[in-house]
Amino acid sequence: MFVEVHLQISTKFNWICFCRLEMENVEFRIFKKGRGPIITANRVVYGLGLISASFIYLIPKYLQESVIEKIGVFGMFLTLVLMVILGFTKFFTRKSLSGTLDQVLKFCENEIGVGDQRFSLKDINKIEFTVGDYFDQMEYSESNLNPARSNGTSNTCRLILTNGTRIEVSID
Repeated sequence: MFVEVHLQISTKFNWICFCRLEMENVEFRIFKKGRGPIITANRVVYGLGLISASFIYLIPKYLQESVIEKIGVFGMFLTLVLMVILGFTKFFTRKSLSGTLDQVLKFCENEIGVGDQRFSLKDINKIEFTVGDYFDQMEYSESNLNPARSNGTSNTCRLILTNGTRIEVSID
């Protein structure tokens, strides 16, 4: 059985490939994002910097205590030290997985399974992949203190059914 697949590879240039694949049992792990706020290096360091700056510049205008200003100076010093350390170590660390990889996207001869759901190939109008992220890929940014190595979970697979329903999952 042949299925038409639309594959978009995300690089500096967007390429769209239309191809026909012979289907055999092919599996991808589905990434499901976790809930709740994620504590990142950026949020901690830049938050500490803003709080310290307010201790240095805003609070002494209203209070006459020099202890608070010293706390602000120490906080700014700590912020700068953390920025240097995290700016160096980000190249050697990988982004943490903020979710789970416990389900599977499975391409079989007559159907496609998305987790517990099964879709017959007759019910699928189009399959689209957006691929451009792989495990341990470098994602360099000067102002970003978060780890620069990817965990490879930013790829997507979109199934468009004949009834117009869209099913999109992030895959590893």
